This record gives sequence, C-alpha cells and structure tokens, in this order.
Amino acid sequence: WSRAWCLAASAALGRVTLALSAFADEICSLVQPYAELFGLRCGIPAAFTLNFSEEVVRDQALFVGSLLAAELEPRLRTAAGASSWQVVSQVQVATGKVVSLPDLLGVQGVAFDQPTVVLAQALGGMEDIPDGVVAVLTRSSTDVLSHVAIRARTQGVLLAGCSDEEEWRHLVELEGQQMSLSVASSGDVIAAPPDSTAAAASTAAPSTDASSSNGSEAPSGSAAGGSAAAYQLAGAGWREQAAQMGPAFLRVLQENEFQPDVVGAKACNLAKLRERLPEWILVPRSVALPFGTFETVLADPVNADVAQQLAAIDAQLAGIAGSKAKGSAAAAAAVNGGSNGAAAGVDGGAVSAVALLARARELVETQLKPPAGMQQLVHEGLCKAGLLQGDARSSSTNSIQSMDSALTKLPTNGASPSSSSDISSNGRDQHQQQLALPIHVESGPAWDVADPACPAWTACWSAICGVWASKWNHRAWLSRRSAGLPEEQLAVSVLMQQVLPGEYAFVLHTASPFSGARGEMYGEMVCGLGETLVGNHPGRPLAFSDKPDGSEMQLLALPSKRQGLFVPAGGTLIARSDTNGEDLAGYAGAGLYDSIPVTPLEPRFPNYATEPLMWDAAFRQQLLDGLVELGYAVESAFNDTPQDIEGVWLGGRFAVVQSRPQVMAACPGSGNGSSGAAASSAGRQRAKALAAAEAAEAAAAVAAVREAGPGPGVGGGSGEWEWEW
Repeated sequence: WSRAWCLAASAALGRVTLALSAFADEICSLVQPYAELFGLRCGIPAAFTLNFSEEVVRDQALFVGSLLAAELEPRLRTAAGASSWQVVSQVQVATGKVVSLPDLLGVQGVAFDQPTVVLAQALGGMEDIPDGVVAVLTRSSTDVLSHVAIRARTQGVLLAGCSDEEEWRHLVELEGQQMSLSVASSGDVIAAPPDSTAAAASTAAPSTDASSSNGSEAPSGSAAGGSAAAYQLAGAGWREQAAQMGPAFLRVLQENEFQPDVVGAKACNLAKLRERLPEWILVPRSVALPFGTFETVLADPVNADVAQQLAAIDAQLAGIAGSKAKGSAAAAAAVNGGSNGAAAGVDGGAVSAVALLARARELVETQLKPPAGMQQLVHEGLCKAGLLQGDARSSSTNSIQSMDSALTKLPTNGASPSSSSDISSNGRDQHQQQLALPIHVESGPAWDVADPACPAWTACWSAICGVWASKWNHRAWLSRRSAGLPEEQLAVSVLMQQVLPGEYAFVLHTASPFSGARGEMYGEMVCGLGETLVGNHPGRPLAFSDKPDGSEMQLLALPSKRQGLFVPAGGTLIARSDTNGEDLAGYAGAGLYDSIPVTPLEPRFPNYATEPLMWDAAFRQQLLDGLVELGYAVESAFNDTPQDIEGVWLGGRFAVVQSRPQVMAACPGSGNGSSGAAASSAGRQRAKALAAAEAAEAAAAVAAVREAGPGPGVGGGSGEWEWEW
C-alpha cells in the first residue's frame, strides 16, 4: 500500500463512514418517536424504549459495514504513516484539570476558575472556547481553518482531534486529574502528570502576532478570550453624521467609496485587492450598506415599535450580572438559558440571555421594515455595480465578467497564466469546454423596482436584515463580553457581493497556522463553495502544506466532505456581515456574524468516484501550485503581511472573495522573523517530481476502477444512498 493509495482509500472510507452515519441517524429519527409513543400508550417503562432505535440500527447490514470501517481505518492510517492525532492548534505545553463534556455548546459563556483541559466528544466548528480552557481534545475531526480552530490559535489553546478509540478511552479515564499535554515530533499528543516547569509554561500568557486592518487597537495584554479591558472600535464618526442627516444618510457605496471608518475591513480589503492583484486573479463585484444604515432604518417612524423593544432588550442584556459568567451551573444557566432556553437570571426571575437574544434577532429578521425609497436605493446601487441580472457594466480586468474568451492556464514559477490551457484531464477538459466563456455570473431573479412586494427585493431585504440581526447571535454576544468589546461602539455594515459559481473553494494561510513560520503555506480545498469548509461540515477537505525551501509540496489529505454547496440556477447575491468588531489585534472575530445568500445555496453530494481532485494527480498538483502563487500575490498586495485567504476556482481561473490578516500564535521555533520575500522566491523553484510520481502511482488504480465500472448507482441517481462516494 503506497502512501498515495492510502490517502485515497482513507478519503473514500471517510466518505462511506459519513454515509453510514447519516443513514443510521435517519433510521433513528424515523423509528424512535414511534417507539416512545408506543411505550407511552402501552405503559412500557422508558428504560425499555430509550435505545430502541439504536437496536434497530444494529440489526441492519450497515452496522456490519461500520464495524469493517472501524477495523480498516487505523490500518490505512498506519500504512500512510499518519498519526492518530490531528493537531489543529499547537502550544508548547498545556496543563489543567481534565473535564469530559459532550461538546462545547453547553459551556458557552462559562469561565472556568482553574486551567481546564476539555475532552469534547464532538465540535461543531463555530463555538467559542471558554475562558480558563487551556486545551480542547475532541473525538471528531476538525478542519484546521474552521472558525473554532482560528479562535483556538488566537487564544493560545491546544486543539487536537483523536481518531483512535483506545487512546481516547485512556484520556477519558484521566477525568478529574491534573495533566500536562504536549505535542511530540511525531504529531501525537502526549499526556503526563505535570511538573513545575510545565505548569509555569501553561499559565504564561500566549504571545500573539496579528495585524489589524481597520486601525482598531487592542488593550495591553488582551487576548481573544482573556481580557475584559475595552477595545476602541473604529468607525465612531458615523453616529453624529447619521443623527444630523436622518433619512438622507441612507446610501449604497460603490467600491471606490469604501473607507475604514465607513465600512468593515472585509470590504476595504476587497477594494485593495482589485487594485493590487495581477489580472489572472479575479475579484467579485460588491457594494456596501455602510455603518449606520441599520441605526438609520431603525430610527425611521415605520420601525418605532421595533426600536422600542430592541432598546428594552439591550438594557436587560446589559443588566445581566458580571462581565463574565463564572463557572457555576447557575451562572451558566443565566447566560445560556439552561436546557429549555429560559432560566432565572442573577437577579431572580429575569429572562435568560439566550431568550433575549433570540427575541432581538426575531424582531430584526421579521419586523424591521424598509423606509420609503430604500428599495430603489438598493436597486440603483446594485445596478450601478453591475450586480443585477441584465445590468452588467464594464469594469476592471479583475471583474468576473471580463474573463478571457479562452481557457486560462494556471500560473507556475511565478508566471501569469497563458491564453490556452492544458490543466484539464480525466473529464475536466470536457466539463470546462461546456462553459461558455466569457462567463456571465447571474445574480438572481429579475427585480421589478416598481413592486414593493417583488420577490427579488423581499429576498434581498430578508438577507440584509438577517445580517443585522446577527449582532445578537449568542456566540457573538458572549465573545464580545469575554474580549471586552464595547457594545455601544459595535457597527455592522453589509457587503452585497456576487456569489461566484465555484467548482472548488479554498482557504489558504500564507504562514503556517501551526508554527507561524513565514512562507510555509497551508491550504484546504473542497468541492463547491466554502461554507462547508469554514463551518467544519462533516468530512475532511483536501489539505496540503508547502514550504519555501523548494522541497516537495506535501499532500496531507484528500476530500471526503459528505456534501458540497453550490450556486443555484440563475445565480445569487450574498449579504455578508462586515463589522468593526472583527479582525482586531489579538481577537479573531471571524464567523461570529452571519453572511446570508439572497437565494439559498444548493446542497449536492460530490461524486468522488469521478472527481479529478481524487484521481488526477497532475491536475491536482497544477491546481495547488497555482494556489501557492495566488498566496504570494495576495500577501504581496498587503505588504508581505501573512494572509488568511478565501476564494474559489471556476472556469480555469482563481478568484479571491476575502482576505484578512492572519492571526498567528507564536510557538517555539516558529520562525516568525524570517523573510516572506525570500520564502516567495524559493517557493517558486519547487520540484515537480511529486506530481509525476503520484500520477504514475494512481494510473493503475484509476484504470482498474474504470475497467471494473462504477458499480450500481454511481453518478446515476439523485439520492446519496446510491453510493455516490
């Protein structure tokens, strides 16, 4: 078993395991309610019906499949030379009391009163890491570039996943004990009784190195979850201006009007990228509803009742005792709402924060009305930017609608792409030749501006309100309280952006997210759009790392995500949150606020049996080489500051949809001081031996698979359970 074959087999096995799990969950959801109802009517004790559906699952053939998968997985891992640990955020040592929990959701907002090592059975990918937690170990896989992973690295918290049942069982047996955790050179997480040196290292504040793109300053000694000292947020000037201008303040900004005190860093960075990136990298079009738009809409007489109710809710939230909920059950219930979503507050009888936040979101999402003229204002702004169907305007060569009429070749060795392409093979050529270039990206259904009930406007307004409402997300509220961000200074702008119909989506860090080494890139890629990646959806992405010393790029994993999300027919826009409370020095606020497509994205099951990312090593290598060159270009556009980049690949070209300064935790031997420019130069000289070796290695396996045929149902049915692995 070669390493390349084992990576492909591991990805296939992971995909099959996800399908088995989903099918088992569906059986349980169908059977269990009737079992409980039957037991209730027949007077059967609940103990006899509690696990009835699980026993039904164990009687299915798929249960045998799960046993076989469990037996095969460690063998593949060993053959591939992989550790049973996936270290997502690394620290020198983490020492604390071991606590076992089903997940982190139940302790959101809780501050542990002593250093704590949490064993979480599962992570969703969007959680905050509570104060006092020095390490989170989980049984589930976690995407390295998911939001919870970024927060762990920001806070200097060890985050790792364990795929070995025996090792996990040993860790659970340590519950209640003080343990020191460290990461061995093999990648394994080692647990040992603490000594004085480890304890001292554990309690030291983590060092961070991050750049703020909006000029906001972090208080001295603050970290993402540690300090309650107040930040000073940018963009305060709009309040006085909005109060003076009233309804006349409402406007839609074009890209050339994006400024740091008017919109968030997300919009400002996109405007910079369009000006500074080479022409072979695309940037989607966008407009923005600036800071103060929500407050102006709320102040309109048509929303007087909503404004009054929101003010009362904000006052109650501010009155919840303490800036942090201490680690008691009562305090956690006051903040999190207990198991039923409502609990007594500290003062007794008060509604829980969860219920208050939910009510605030409901008010903004469902009852906020657009002032007179708002629809026409938004429509004109979108048309001016060419974001509405049939209203495309010519713009810079970085616009998605000015793509070359011929397929473009991915750049290698620092060169820009040529006008012809030989990147595609094994079905990718045929697929791309079906694309009618230049590509016109549609942005949703036609918009009748004369109709206030026009479905296109109704959907657009709903998405905008959803972004504003996310100011009251539970996680965002808890995170702001923990970091000491002043509520009265928080402002939310809305970036309206075209959604590009990406075949693949990627997240790329231009410095190692593990060590902080400059020029050592780490990237992840999935089929479809990036929501499945940053949201840590079940399954693994394609993962790779690339060092600047000219050595071979390392392929770390092949994709096994169960679902991909794709642009619906006719296209769509997305309303993206862009606040002044994100991308601050020492504070990773990414993912706290919502971005909402105007038309929902379509979930599909990727057919990995014919996916070139799986089987075409030459195509994959050229794609990843191009991605590395993109990383150098984006980092250069921001003065060689390490970047956290999100983007897509479509029609043979790359597009960057977002870039922010990478938040890096300094680790021993990180090499943070090395030259990014030198790293870029060396990286462009890498050898191509890996691609050729993997192509030859995979050729026999691909031929065998195709000769045998795809098997019943592969690629031909509409349901996942037809083995579209």
